[in-house]
Amino acid sequence: MHAPKLLLRELPGDYAVSRLAAGSDTPDWVNGPGLVTVTSAEDETSILCLRERVPAEVKQSAGWTAIQVSNLFDFDEPGVVVAATRPVAEAGLGIFVVSTFDRDYLLVRQDSLHRAELAWLGYGHRVQRGQLFLRNAEISDCDAIAAFHLRIWRQTYGAIAPTAAVEALNFDRRQEQWRVKLSGNREQSVTLLAEDEQGQLMGLCDLTGSTISGFEDALEITHLYLDEKLRGQGVGRYFLNLAQHIAQRFRKPALVLEVVRENTAALDFYRACGGDPVAEQTYRGPLWPSDNVIIRWSSDL
Repeated sequence: MHAPKLLLRELPGDYAVSRLAAGSDTPDWVNGPGLVTVTSAEDETSILCLRERVPAEVKQSAGWTAIQVSNLFDFDEPGVVVAATRPVAEAGLGIFVVSTFDRDYLLVRQDSLHRAELAWLGYGHRVQRGQLFLRNAEISDCDAIAAFHLRIWRQTYGAIAPTAAVEALNFDRRQEQWRVKLSGNREQSVTLLAEDEQGQLMGLCDLTGSTISGFEDALEITHLYLDEKLRGQGVGRYFLNLAQHIAQRFRKPALVLEVVRENTAALDFYRACGGDPVAEQTYRGPLWPSDNVIIRWSSDL
């Protein structure tokens, strides 16, 4: 049996699970927006709703985030709940499930949300953030990634890099680069893609063991590119937050990246996201010996 691939979408708000005495009437404060479930059992009445509506004197467990399994499955479709819960359980996180006629919903702790998202992505599921859809890259994505990489890199560095480097780093070269990367050993590597509703690539974050001199024990962001339409919407910060969690999962003490010194917009952005400029090095590549700033984040979240 093949496990179904899921689309998981976070619902806004802080959720709480409350306990009332068995046989209690449904209180008026239950009614309102968001996901609501009321379960009556022989020994209790349990209510799930947004925390803001639960009176302080009611016994409750708060700090939960609700995740919708957005796919529609038949009632007897096998493996849906297992596909949703196994990745999170294997990541050592708590989770519980509630279901409606159409869908399943997962509740995870708010402070564990990014770890849960990474667990789902690692199992081949997709995670929706607003109008974007995140997933792990596959070897079949090489052409789309190469074209996106080429376009954003030239927009960013076309006026900075030597003409010979701009011309040499063409589609064929990028395609081969990504083919080798995605077909190689991925044990300590992750490539995350963000797509729009039409499947158009809009963002890319690639991570692997660092090759930066003096920072070989860190996890390196080798590529972080966003379509200009996404800039200023928090997507870059979200990628960086996921990257820090990945570094922690790989037991790396830090997250690092190199930024060309002339790319002042990127330097300002990474500083604003808590990155610490810790060193400067000259990249000794054959096409462009650029002067780079090393940015570092601790993986201790």
